[in-house]
Amino acid sequence: MKVSTFILGVMLGLTGCSNNVTPGTLSLEISTPSPTPASVPSSSPTKTAKTAPPQLSISGDVSLKVTAVGAPGNRVRFIGTTNLPDDMAFMVTVDQQGAGMTGQTSSVIRKGRIETQAIGPETGLSSGIYDANLTVSVPMTQPDSVKAIIGQQGENLRGPLVERSDLGPSVSVNTRFSVGPNGVKQGVSAKDRQTTRRLKQANIEEARSILKALRLMEEQGRSMEGLRHSEDLGDIAACGDLMRERQPKTDALEARAGALPTELGFHLEIAANEMNIGVSCLRTAKENLDRARVALNDAEKAVRSF
Repeated sequence: MKVSTFILGVMLGLTGCSNNVTPGTLSLEISTPSPTPASVPSSSPTKTAKTAPPQLSISGDVSLKVTAVGAPGNRVRFIGTTNLPDDMAFMVTVDQQGAGMTGQTSSVIRKGRIETQAIGPETGLSSGIYDANLTVSVPMTQPDSVKAIIGQQGENLRGPLVERSDLGPSVSVNTRFSVGPNGVKQGVSAKDRQTTRRLKQANIEEARSILKALRLMEEQGRSMEGLRHSEDLGDIAACGDLMRERQPKTDALEARAGALPTELGFHLEIAANEMNIGVSCLRTAKENLDRARVALNDAEKAVRSF
């Protein structure tokens, strides 16, 4: 846009220089740029992504619901819901009744959902009744984002599912499921319980058989004490023959004990391992036999309480 011409009359009345200079005028034209039109707001409002507000606290008592579902290969996984915060870590352990621990897995809570990977051997879970325990770790093991909600010491956790210990509060819930010809099923039936009782009794009988064989092996090991300390070549040869005969038997007993539920097989495995040296020709074998006896006594208590 152009403004009105600004006329500047300059009278050149120069004296003492030249009388021939004619007075004149100087015309100066100034223009300014047109202002940029103001931006016109769009008629349609700008769309903003809707995000869920961050969880700032736990509402009410801790809620944790878990269900066992089938997974490929006749294995099991767990799904559920909770009001615990995102990224809170938890672990699931599965035990078969009468057979001991089957497996475990860990994960974190996402958007109030619990989902785990499949648990079980590659060959699939055997028929029977299983107990599963889901435990949420104590606060000291949780990320800062979780502690900001549950409290640095878990002081915001409350309700019947919360268990407090010297390490801090944890959250735990149990569920039971069965495995049969049709796969994994939440809950158990009378037939499932009967199958479990038979399996439990079979494991107890196997443990007793191993215990009896190891007791006999202990006696045989102690009977070799004279041969171990003899300088007679015949005794030394005889000791070697007995050792080569008996050590494979202790190896076999240890393998059988390892196939039992942990509650039954743990002490039996220790005893069989010590017994392997206890039936050798080492002069210190008696010390191994003494340790094997202690383990056998513990194994006997475990069988009675199983």
